[in-house]
Amino acid sequence: METVGVPPALTQYTKAQIQSVRLSRSFARYIPAVWSTYSPKPFLDNWHVGAVAEHLQAVADRQILKLVISISPRVGKSSHVSVLFPTWVWTRAPQTRFLTGSYKLALAQRDAN
Repeated sequence: METVGVPPALTQYTKAQIQSVRLSRSFARYIPAVWSTYSPKPFLDNWHVGAVAEHLQAVADRQILKLVISISPRVGKSSHVSVLFPTWVWTRAPQTRFLTGSYKLALAQRDAN
């Protein structure tokens, strides 16, 4: 059975498997794809989301060894860095450990849960 538009080598995989691989390769694609499982609020894309995602992916790929993210409050730093980034890294390297914290116990607990 030939599937139109799909290389023969990929026909053995389901769409879900292919999508899973695509998302594990790109943190920028992963964020909007999983947002609804993380937050009931709609995902709002903006330039800074892509910039943060690109830099965090470079951290995961060991292209950047030290990174400071300094952007305005309430634009998704905690969501992207402390919650979604570890889950994305675990799709690639499940053995990876993260240590996160916050100045406020409630924020550390919220992000850990």
